[in-house]
Amino acid sequence: MTTISLLLCFAILPFQNAAPAPHDHPYEVVLVNDKVLKIKEPPLFDGKMAHLVLLNGQKSTFPTKMIDQQKTLERNRRLAIHRQAVLFQKEQEAEAAAEKAAAAPAEPEQEEERGPIVLTSTRDLPSTAQRDRVSLPTSETGTEALGETKERRFTSNEDAYVARERMTKTADGYRIDAEVNVNQPLGVNNVQVKMIVTFENEERVEASEPLGDLKYGASKIAKFNIRKNEPIATVSYQVRYITTRTR
Repeated sequence: MTTISLLLCFAILPFQNAAPAPHDHPYEVVLVNDKVLKIKEPPLFDGKMAHLVLLNGQKSTFPTKMIDQQKTLERNRRLAIHRQAVLFQKEQEAEAAAEKAAAAPAEPEQEEERGPIVLTSTRDLPSTAQRDRVSLPTSETGTEALGETKERRFTSNEDAYVARERMTKTADGYRIDAEVNVNQPLGVNNVQVKMIVTFENEERVEASEPLGDLKYGASKIAKFNIRKNEPIATVSYQVRYITTRTR
């Protein structure tokens, strides 16, 4: 009786050391004919018989000699290592995704439309403009000769502003190019330039030109053709735009 008990303990010991299979990963038994039988948990050996629990929950008994115990242990050890590697990879990917999400910039919130800045055609412009609206002194343009071009440059700390003006006398009036620059690192949207020309006879001409969205450091030119030959007294601009910022 003692001899039989010792043999039984040695037969059961290898599979007692085998970890139970997770519910979604059945334990696999390799038969001596190299066929693989999937069961719910490691088998229990009772002398010449092996007791198995099938995937459907039914209990079955196989002769011990039909099972290749060494291949069974090695196969399930490899499967366990593979599952651990897959789990580790998923954990690493989840951590990387969480770090990426934490480092991602916050979604920009669109602010209300800002007030315009107004620049006039004078050489005595200040180096910076006030934030919302600036009315600058006016002066005569002095552009009279046909084909003559005069250029003036302006500076501002606004998100978008008229940085340069080129005025050319044409046969039927004037051609005016207003170049808009962007200071806002996030860029500006829905940019529109409105030009107001006042002539010496006090008549006024207004024109608008949409420029769309502009990125930081970009510039775009609004082009205006004024069909009136009267001498110009002043030219002013209103630049309207929407700025997006992160809080």
